[in-house]
This record gives sequence, structure tokens and C-alpha cells, in this order.
Amino acid sequence: RLQRMGKTHEYGFMPTASVFNPLLAQMILSAYCPPKAKVLDLFAGGGTRGFVASSMGHEYTGVELRQEEVDRIKTQMVTLNLLFELICADSTSTTAYDLCPNTYDFGLTCPPYYNLEVYSDRADDLSNAPNYAAFLRMLEAAVRRYRFALKQDSLSVWVVGNFRDSKGNLVDFRGDLVRIAVASGFHLHDDIIWWGAAGNAVQRCGQFEANRRSVRVHEHILIFKKWA
Repeated sequence: RLQRMGKTHEYGFMPTASVFNPLLAQMILSAYCPPKAKVLDLFAGGGTRGFVASSMGHEYTGVELRQEEVDRIKTQMVTLNLLFELICADSTSTTAYDLCPNTYDFGLTCPPYYNLEVYSDRADDLSNAPNYAAFLRMLEAAVRRYRFALKQDSLSVWVVGNFRDSKGNLVDFRGDLVRIAVASGFHLHDDIIWWGAAGNAVQRCGQFEANRRSVRVHEHILIFKKWA
């Protein structure tokens, strides 16, 4: 996850943002997604997965909480001549927008990593959850919404990684997401390690002598299958 800081922002808030690797999106879609599929992404973010999916002939629907980000992506759609559906809504809410049950052929997303990056100042933003337990409850609501919209036996791919909290403790986000997904009606179909170290990872490795903490240089590609 490549992180960049916002310098100015017309809404007064200066968010951080991650750039999803487009090559990774292409690889996942090529390996797991049916041809000409209806793809659902409950955390659309910067739009990378939408642009890649559309360029590959899929019918992509993304949900993004921030209106300013939706507007930016839609402007980019016109520039790139790649159009897809983008819903500005809270991905955890069953009342914010409608999703038809058993409609989508495939799921692909990358959720927030709790408050590792803060995306807005909104209370319904998962990155603003008051604590990690509350964040997981919000995430579980999104996972159950995801399952509701996916077709039977379809696959849903989540790109996640473990991270350290403000005290330096390692958070097993991968394990927590698996537990939530299985409890929500998914089977864990596969787990792939994706090496995608940021450019400064090698520099940060030098800190190991001081704190005896390894540097995260990989993420997990979790593939879940919806079951009855």
C-alpha cells in the first residue's frame, strides 16, 4: 500500500490515501473472475480496481463513502473513457443504498486498515471507529452486505495485511477478517501471500536492531466462497 499525504483539501480535511496496485488487480481478475462478470467492490477507494475491471470487459460497481472522491473518479472516467457504476454511500449500512440479492458474479475489494490511514472526518468512516472492536463490528456489517449481494458459489477476493497499532503491537487483521467472513457465511477458499514492499521498506528494515520488529513487506490475498 503506497501512502501519500494530502497537501490541501477544499473540504478542510487532509486525508491520506493508498494507491492500489493495478497489476495486482489485473492478476486477481484474470485468475479468479468469470468473463464479462458483474463485479462488486464495497470499498472502491481511488477507483483503480474499477478502471482495471472495466478495461478488462467487466461490469464493475463500486461503493465509496466520500463524495469528493466519487466526483474525482467520475472526472477521471471521462478522461480515460472507461465508465462504471460508482455509488456514494456507507458500505456498512443496509439503508444507505439498495443492492439486489444474488446479483454479482465476483467480489474484489481492499478495506481500510482500521485507523492506519484516515480517509475523512465522518463518523460512519471505518477509519474513524472509536476502537478496533468497533471497527470490526462495522466491517462485519459490510461483509454481510457483501454476501447478500453475491451469487451462490461466487468468489470474493479481499486484499489485506496485518499492521501495528499506535503502541507498536501487531494486529492480526488477516485472522480477524477470516473469522468475520466465515461467521457471515463464507468459506475460506484460498490464501495467497503477495509481496509488495513499499519503496522505503528496505530503509525501515534498519530499525530492527533498535526495536526487534520486522517490517511488513507482504499482504494477504484472501479468497472467500459464498455458501448456502
